[in-house]
Amino acid sequence: MLLVYGNMGTSSETDARDLLVLLPTERDREQLGGKSLPYDLHWMEDPDFEYPQPGTDFDMVEYTERSSEYVDEEGIDGVLFSHDVANLVAGVLVDRHDLPGPSLESVFLADHKYYSRKHQPAVPWFDYIDLETGEWGEYDPQFPAYLKPPFLTMTLLQYWVDGPEEYEEAMAVVDRELSKYAAPFKDFFREYIDTDEYPLATKEVMMVEEPLSDWTQHCVEGWVDPDGEVKIWAISDHNYYAGDEQAIDNYSTPSTLPGATQEELIDIATDAITQHGFEQSFWNVEIFRLPERNVITEVNGRTASVWEPLYQGAFDTSVYEGIMHLAADRPDQVEAVKPDWEPNPEYETMGAQFHAVTFGEGPAEEYVDFDYAKRVDDTDIQLFVEPGDEIQQSSSSGFWVARFHLFGEDYDEMLARADEIRTGILKRPSESPESERYT
Repeated sequence: MLLVYGNMGTSSETDARDLLVLLPTERDREQLGGKSLPYDLHWMEDPDFEYPQPGTDFDMVEYTERSSEYVDEEGIDGVLFSHDVANLVAGVLVDRHDLPGPSLESVFLADHKYYSRKHQPAVPWFDYIDLETGEWGEYDPQFPAYLKPPFLTMTLLQYWVDGPEEYEEAMAVVDRELSKYAAPFKDFFREYIDTDEYPLATKEVMMVEEPLSDWTQHCVEGWVDPDGEVKIWAISDHNYYAGDEQAIDNYSTPSTLPGATQEELIDIATDAITQHGFEQSFWNVEIFRLPERNVITEVNGRTASVWEPLYQGAFDTSVYEGIMHLAADRPDQVEAVKPDWEPNPEYETMGAQFHAVTFGEGPAEEYVDFDYAKRVDDTDIQLFVEPGDEIQQSSSSGFWVARFHLFGEDYDEMLARADEIRTGILKRPSESPESERYT
């Protein structure tokens, strides 16, 4: 066990709160560790945990029980979490120790995408596939279809399949790969989830649902205050490359949708969060806008912490500060740091988080110009590979080799600069999604 205790800010006996950081990521250490706030942070590490997937050696139940003991021993006042493993552990601790935060059931309903669909106001058709029998739960197999695991992140093992042949190819990869990611979740669900009420929690299943096209994607992010009132933090746009691969070009905030449209999305997100039963928690809801309807993509029971740089650059505020204040039961402080934002298409500064994507496989050196990435000085390039790594594809949307941020008043200028940077990073542009901006 690796446990690090850190004292933050200049707390006093009257205002101090002891907050437990569950399964901290590098981003958590950088952002939480850099805040001068009146909270004492306790870092609950585990050497076997890997991010974003938990790792084959990670014992999620043991970690949860160890964290529970620590809450008692150290008088913890609240829990902090930024991803879809830590939030499940947080749900157990909130229920067991009466801490501020979301219940385990609400977090589970969001994290398990099949049961989340059961609690959403705007859904496509959906079903599950029993991997032991190959049978679909409610429907006969129908195509095209979209496949995804019920509780993994980063589009891992997600596929659009147009017919039986593509379906069999995708399921062969799922049969080979899913179990090594799913084991910690299954153990956790078996221990803490009511499997009489949610029997699919511990079964080997895949989600299958209606594939959607001709859409734009948007994300409503907010929080629920201690009185149960749903609040909005911001709305962001998901901007994709053209093509069937559904590869992300960038995330941008604030949204440029008309104000009335943003209000519609807020209403949908509010209904979903209410139906999931969230209390005193950050959350976000991703939504597809189609010509004739709006469809929820997914509900997440935590903040989109990866967008911290966007919020800092576009709104001059920090969502990490927001989650700390809410976990410390200080909703007034969350209100004080929320973005100065209204649902309209006007903005002074836009932030965009860009991605460099490849559909190729092989040594990272054949795809990434590492020297170029070091020379770029007008943005923060985060590389997801290093020399000696192998790039392997695990979803139909491609492999992210890098991420960076740009800010400004002119979105088109930002897009042009982003394409320059990606052209420099990617050695094999023919194996990456092609921008239509210059074709």
